[in-house]
Amino acid sequence: MMTRWWKEAVIQTKNEMKNYLESLADIHSRLQDDIGIHTAIVDSWQDSSFHQDLRGKLVLINAELDRLKWKVGRAIKLFRRYKYGDPDE
Repeated sequence: MMTRWWKEAVIQTKNEMKNYLESLADIHSRLQDDIGIHTAIVDSWQDSSFHQDLRGKLVLINAELDRLKWKVGRAIKLFRRYKYGDPDE
């Protein structure tokens, strides 16, 4: 024979398990939503990979232009120093 305390403990455990399973179902649902969002982000990124390649090339071109500007500026300074005796600023 089950005592009243035992029956209440079983009912409480069943309720806790039900709440736990509902929480797991909610977490699973949110994870599925997150997977959907992640998939959409990856798909859009792959679609724009061509544009990213172009942006990457532009960054490299800009970096090379900056290096060339520095070299030309340095060459002008050296020429002025040699030709006119201008000291470095």
